[in-house]
Amino acid sequence: MYGLMRRLLNIYSWVGQALLFWFMVSLGYMVYHGLSGGEIELQEIVNGLINTQMYNSPGISIALIFITVGIGFKLSPAPSHQWTPDVYEGVRFVREIPIYL
Repeated sequence: MYGLMRRLLNIYSWVGQALLFWFMVSLGYMVYHGLSGGEIELQEIVNGLINTQMYNSPGISIALIFITVGIGFKLSPAPSHQWTPDVYEGVRFVREIPIYL
């Protein structure tokens, strides 16, 4: 029974961390992609934002906030450093920790 609970904790911890990270980062990238006119290449995105004068719009700021928060969850600076031990508590073996990083 303990093994089952530990496995559920492992899955729950990893899914929570992964969903927050990928949701925030992908949402930020989607906003950038939409505001740039649907371009994929970085230079074309920059040109699209400059040509339409969207570089100082609130949408760009919101996208940057989403990307920064998503990467912040992955790096675990304050205040999310208090939540990070829950993720690593569910890891079964020390050798599996790099998988979750």
